[in-house]
Amino acid sequence: MKELYTIGETAALMGITTRTLRYYNSMGLISPSYTDPDTGYRYYSFKQFHYIDRIKYLQSFGLSLESIKEVILSGSVETLLSHLNEQREKQRRAIEESEKILRDIEWYIEYFTYGASGRPPEEFYRVHLEERYILNTPCFAGEPVDEKAVRLAALKSRKQEERLAYRRQYGFLMDFDAMLEGRFLEAGYFVYLREKPAVLSPGIRSLPAGEYLCFRSRIFLDDIDTHRIRDYIREPPPHTLVIANEYEDNLKEYERAEYEIQILL
Repeated sequence: MKELYTIGETAALMGITTRTLRYYNSMGLISPSYTDPDTGYRYYSFKQFHYIDRIKYLQSFGLSLESIKEVILSGSVETLLSHLNEQREKQRRAIEESEKILRDIEWYIEYFTYGASGRPPEEFYRVHLEERYILNTPCFAGEPVDEKAVRLAALKSRKQEERLAYRRQYGFLMDFDAMLEGRFLEAGYFVYLREKPAVLSPGIRSLPAGEYLCFRSRIFLDDIDTHRIRDYIREPPPHTLVIANEYEDNLKEYERAEYEIQILL
């Protein structure tokens, strides 16, 4: 068996580049076993191969070269385990964040396909919805939609709200009595939160779980069929919560978006 291998042979056997080996050397991770004083050629011994292999393996876990250097120089299993445990927690947090992003992507796909589910606008239907959370700003009579949107954007950018995770679905809280009179009157403009916040700061409110009577409408264009609503709601419900969830069907004209009206029963 050969005792020494050139830097090129070592790199080829270990599946890395000569440049990487030189970088390891410059960092003090692993130095050539022998350097020819006349030619400057670098040679590595077979015994060093397992050190190089370990460096590569620990790098595959995401450990930094500085951490790997600390492990190798210490020669301590305890030091290795400490870094592995720390990296395990980092990876767990990264996986949790990736799973949240995946759920948000799946939600956004559902958001754009839900509006095209084929329900006719005149259909009334019931759904059970779990508790939801929104960041809401009040609406004032006569103000245009853009003023509501700007006020909500300012609310989202407040320091106490900057850590909140949002779902990109906007909507209105509607006045129940006005709806029964055939008018869509906005009481609040909101955006959904991904999950229950740790602290309920001003502007955050919950939408209760329960049975909702639903129908669809382009609220800024369509008339309200109050007779049909009254047919379904013979007596005023104990709650007067009416939600209008926006469902965009294109990426340009949000003004013509369809809304799902949800009336808490």
